[in-house]
Amino acid sequence: MLSGNVAVPRAVLLACTFTVVLAGGVMSGASSAESRIEIKIPEADREHCARRMREYLAMSNEILGATLEGDNQAVADKALRVVPRRYRASAGGQAGGSGGRHERMQANMPQGYQAMMHHLHDGFKRIADLAREEAEPVLIQRQLVRTQNTCVACHATYRFTTAEE
Repeated sequence: MLSGNVAVPRAVLLACTFTVVLAGGVMSGASSAESRIEIKIPEADREHCARRMREYLAMSNEILGATLEGDNQAVADKALRVVPRRYRASAGGQAGGSGGRHERMQANMPQGYQAMMHHLHDGFKRIADLAREEAEPVLIQRQLVRTQNTCVACHATYRFTTAEE
């Protein structure tokens, strides 16, 4: 069992700080739908993104439930379920795609949005790692909060609209 302090890479701490600062803006009312950055993408891609966001939300809830049950295997399985295969193999999360939606969307998405998505996937991978290491549920839940802060920050910063095809 892990307990106490866990070493966290500096890049992760900086990304978490960025996320918390953005999330703080949401809580203080600093952001509104009108001030969010618009991302215009085809309807099929917008629907894909909305479906993925619902998956992240549902899986976050399932992970929380599994931590409350003390089922670390379920936590790890659920956390990895929302991490795209291309990000699972490497710690940096960069792996080649097969040409298609991923490459098209990557070309159309702002760098900040892409950074948040990589941070989100890294957060879910970290949850899986903690579960496999038999970390205490509170440590996994803290990582889940950090990961969800990325969702909050992204929703506060960006909004999708449908591009004319």
